[in-house]
Amino acid sequence: MLKRTHYCGKVESKNLNQEIVLCGWVDRWRKRRVMLVADAVTRAREGIVVTQSQFASTSAKLTEIDPLTGIANRRTFLERLDELSQTTRVFSVLMLDLDNFKHLNDEFGHLHGDAVLERVARVLADSIRDGDRLARYGGEEFVVLLPGAAERESAELAEALRRCVTLDPICGVDVTVSFGVAAWDGRGEFDFSALFERADQALYCAKDAGRNRVMCAGGDAAETLRAA
Repeated sequence: MLKRTHYCGKVESKNLNQEIVLCGWVDRWRKRRVMLVADAVTRAREGIVVTQSQFASTSAKLTEIDPLTGIANRRTFLERLDELSQTTRVFSVLMLDLDNFKHLNDEFGHLHGDAVLERVARVLADSIRDGDRLARYGGEEFVVLLPGAAERESAELAEALRRCVTLDPICGVDVTVSFGVAAWDGRGEFDFSALFERADQALYCAKDAGRNRVMCAGGDAAETLRAA
């Protein structure tokens, strides 16, 4: 007849060998339970670490992209430009702006305007070269970074992009874009402000000359690459 005690958790028996066997089984069961609990805690902690890591990775990506178009934002573009200026001798910047975008918003509404921006971004992303960097710079303005491309080559690439955007109506609307091109030849100290000022001035000239065309900061390609 077995008798359970409440103060020590042991099992008493008239048979000493049976008591030893039962006590050994209880000890093994307790150890196994402790191991299972410890394993569960470890797995839970690992799960938390993975979740936190995934959250941090997702949060970092969200700070790098433009939420409307899904391409890089201005901050990411500027970081990439800074890196490139330290490792690449020659590169160019394209600044492009959708023509008469305010009129499009006024006529069709801002939601339609957002759809056009999203679609233009997709056309540009699908049309640039491998290694080029595209970003939304703000509003209806985009920028493209062209590593290894001098001004003349960049102007030809800009013209190809312009044709891609204007080839077919976007969201039921005929969309045109103007480009400003500026290049850095790798000589001297890189001046970000000066480069973007030149590209922006070239873009202004493209707008002033009638829109829907490519203009270079140097002026060499201004006439040959204007839209018909």
